[in-house]
Amino acid sequence: MNKRFYTIRDAEFVALESVLDYVMFHPNFLKWDTEQQIAEIEKALPKNANCFKLAYRSKYLDFYNEGYIYISRRLKDILSEYNLCAQYYNIKIAERKDISNFKWYYLLKLMRFDWYYYHWIDFKRSTFAYKDSPFDDDYIYVDINSYDDVKKWRAQPDHQYGPFIKLRDIVLTNLFNPELDMFHLPFTTDIFVSERLKNRLEQEGITGIGFNEWPCKLILSE
Repeated sequence: MNKRFYTIRDAEFVALESVLDYVMFHPNFLKWDTEQQIAEIEKALPKNANCFKLAYRSKYLDFYNEGYIYISRRLKDILSEYNLCAQYYNIKIAERKDISNFKWYYLLKLMRFDWYYYHWIDFKRSTFAYKDSPFDDDYIYVDINSYDDVKKWRAQPDHQYGPFIKLRDIVLTNLFNPELDMFHLPFTTDIFVSERLKNRLEQEGITGIGFNEWPCKLILSE
């Protein structure tokens, strides 16, 4: 099955700062929270723990990638029309010099660490590689046929703290839902989006976000 997917990139360099230097609001990405748990997490937060302020010369955008993804209400409303496996946590982004002047945003949490997530990858048909140095041009390819092979490779003394295996050509199993419009995949930090969602975000003029074509193969099982 041939479908075109893109990866997200930052269209503008901006930064956010935590209002509380010692508290950063980051939910546990290793677990999937219910709506009630999300409400309890937000209620238990110290004051302003979920508040960020614009860094020097930064501005309000619809999309921020600070290692964690923060999105505007406008972008969340658009995403709600599409097929995502996502959760949202309320945050505030405030003016740099006056944190009482803020706008509501959301921390976007996509499914990443569920066991099902690794079953999306057809290990025997995908290709895996690493670089000895981030400055190397060439990849070194690794013979990987299962997730157990990945764990064995990582367990080697020379590999415990890097280099890290990356997916190059990706073949997805029939457990993957090809109708997803935004998703993560194992072994890459990229966020993938469907062509229809990319086109919609460009049409709506969503700020702070850009797109690249995935440079390797991404193949969906029939």
